[in-house]
Amino acid sequence: MMHTAFASISLLALSAVPAAAASYDSNPHSCYQYYPPGLEAAGVTGTTQLAFTITPSGKVRGIRVAQSSGNGGLDDAAILCAKAWRYNPAQR
Repeated sequence: MMHTAFASISLLALSAVPAAAASYDSNPHSCYQYYPPGLEAAGVTGTTQLAFTITPSGKVRGIRVAQSSGNGGLDDAAILCAKAWRYNPAQR
C-alpha cells in the first residue's frame, strides 16, 4: 500500500537561520545542503510545498510541487532534497 504525503520545505539563507537549525545532521528532512549557492548569496529564501508518494519500501516517488516558493531554483532544490528521503518500510 502506498501513501501520499505532503511536505513544506523552507530554504532560508544561513544568516537567517539560528545556529542550532543550520546543522542538518540533527534534522533528517533538512535541505540546507541543497541550497543553491547563488540564491543563498543573494539572500533568496522561500518555502516549497511538495506532494509525493511513499512506496511500501519507504522510498519517495512521484514528487511534484504542490505550492511553489515563487523561485524555480528553490523548488528544484526542494525536489532534489526530497528524492533522498527514506522512510521506514510499511509494516503490518
